Amino acid sequence: MPAEIVYPIHFHKAGALAAAKEDDDVNPDRRSSNTQFYIVTGKVFTPGSLAELRQMMADADTVHGFAPFTEQQKRVYTKHGGAPHLDGAYTVFGEVVEGLGVVQSIGHEKTVDEKPVHRIVIKKVSVTTR
Repeated sequence: MPAEIVYPIHFHKAGALAAAKEDDDVNPDRRSSNTQFYIVTGKVFTPGSLAELRQMMADADTVHGFAPFTEQQKRVYTKHGGAPHLDGAYTVFGEVVEGLGVVQSIGHEKTVDEKPVHRIVIKKVSVTTR
């Protein structure tokens, strides 16, 4: 599916729902997988650690051509957490608005090759629009 990256409006805050994709070297258009997604749990950053991460991303040229973090991103990443290193590279298309604790507990499950050892099934999803 074509990439629909709307950064910095949609970014990788805790609870963000995003489409997986192949690496940029085989997928330079950043087309999204139509069968795989992920939900961000991430970590909470201090202002200093967030600035350090941004500088490391810039030094490694993984910032994807985007400006420094917005004030909203800084507020969210330092209060609720997320995965800012993914910003601008993946399509964020939704958000967990209720039950993030369940998502975080799933994230603690044992995995092998990045797959849960025990099958995890999503039994119910509700779609809401703003």
